[in-house]
Amino acid sequence: MPFVPETGVGLSNSNSFITVAYFKDYHGIRGNSLKDSAGVDFTDEVIQQALVKTSDYLEAKFTYIGIREVTSQAMEWPRVDAYYRDGRIVQGVPVEMQECTAELALKVLNGTELAPDPSMTSETCPSLVCGSTSDRSSRRPSTETVATPSCSVHTPSQRRG
Repeated sequence: MPFVPETGVGLSNSNSFITVAYFKDYHGIRGNSLKDSAGVDFTDEVIQQALVKTSDYLEAKFTYIGIREVTSQAMEWPRVDAYYRDGRIVQGVPVEMQECTAELALKVLNGTELAPDPSMTSETCPSLVCGSTSDRSSRRPSTETVATPSCSVHTPSQRRG
């Protein structure tokens, strides 16, 4: 299966929330090392694998507000009926989701195993735009509002004003 980043339109075959270029830019501007323990640069292929693992994890671990924008889309984002606290509509893959994907993918590259980590919450990855619930299987929109440092996202019934 090829590496296919979500573009924000609800692709039916996407498997990552971000591109390799976004990952490299995100960490480059922050001065984070993109080298393995032997000092060798991570290859694009290895980064792609980490991005897919991270995206799979974020898909399985959290239930997101709103509903999928396109019925046939492969991933949970983009979504409709998702709003920031100030009333703006969340469009495409939220930047908070992209940043979290980049942060966790670097952890994967450095040896962290995400899947068995039951302690992963919105507090340990504070830029997530989601809430963890036990009602994922029903695919109902979450009614939980989750505050993050930059925003809160919630359903239309919770919008202010």
